[in-house]
Amino acid sequence: MNIPKVAIFDMDGLIFNTERQFFKFESMVHKKYGYPSRIEDFTQTLGLSFASVKEVHKKIFGEDFSTEQIFKETRELVAKDV
Repeated sequence: MNIPKVAIFDMDGLIFNTERQFFKFESMVHKKYGYPSRIEDFTQTLGLSFASVKEVHKKIFGEDFSTEQIFKETRELVAKDV
């Protein structure tokens, strides 16, 4: 049995362009809650920790914005699309 010696994790979208798919579904969730969805705002969060993303979101969308809820619903839509 050949056991792989190496595994590649594509965490930054280099091999699979998951950012485009995530932005599409995140935009749908933003619309549901009445928030704008601009690619310029989205790109500010790429590569950041979750805590940093929350801070960026608070600056853009205000203190009431729930990054946790938006991400939860976005991930659910992405999972259904796979």
